[in-house]
Amino acid sequence: VFSSAARDVLYRGAASLTLEIMDHHASREQDATEHRERNTLLSPLALALSFVVVLEGAVARTIDHVLEILHWELLRDSDIRYVLAHSLHRLSLLSNESIRVEAAAFVQRDFDVTRVYRDALETYYGADVLLVNFLDQRAALVAVNSWVCRATSQVIMRLLLDKTSEIDSKSRFLATGVVTLNLSFDQPFRNARIQRPFYISSASSQSVESMNTLGTFGYKDFAEHGFEAVSLPLLSGNFSLVL
Repeated sequence: VFSSAARDVLYRGAASLTLEIMDHHASREQDATEHRERNTLLSPLALALSFVVVLEGAVARTIDHVLEILHWELLRDSDIRYVLAHSLHRLSLLSNESIRVEAAAFVQRDFDVTRVYRDALETYYGADVLLVNFLDQRAALVAVNSWVCRATSQVIMRLLLDKTSEIDSKSRFLATGVVTLNLSFDQPFRNARIQRPFYISSASSQSVESMNTLGTFGYKDFAEHGFEAVSLPLLSGNFSLVL
């Protein structure tokens, strides 16, 4: 049993963190002159899952620091566990949708992973604990990409590239969370695959394969963050995809 206030704190914190990361990527885009970041899609649920994987194995001081960063100061371990476990359980009961949510903790293989940590990840989040050798960057990349490929039913073949900076010989722990959807929109796209211009800047564009339609959708301009959001209702009425 958990309070609706705890649920709201968790959801607002995950959304707030997502916006902060988007702001960070946007500032990097503006500062970059020669190198441009690839487009990034962020899921508040996946971010929340990744952080609870860290929290379950953290000491008190680290827990306090992470909760502060995530704006989850009002939550403690038990609230986080039950709110997320309940949310994941609700998703699993939706028979008309194809939604897959998975998380994993990749730990240096010679570390002693406690049974308490393994049980908490499996019980509350259905998450795996996988031992890898981060000293061998290539082997670690293969292990992470193989897990992501399986978790997304081969939708994402390679999450980390060979020259990635996310993993190096100093890495000892990596938390991952993935959310994959196979859903139908309430208003199907008229042109599911069409070439349209994608504007790299106000003065530059290139033709890319796109999905295109016209309709009435929920919309909001987040002027303080420099982006806009549109809500695309899904056929079942249970969800909307917010972009």
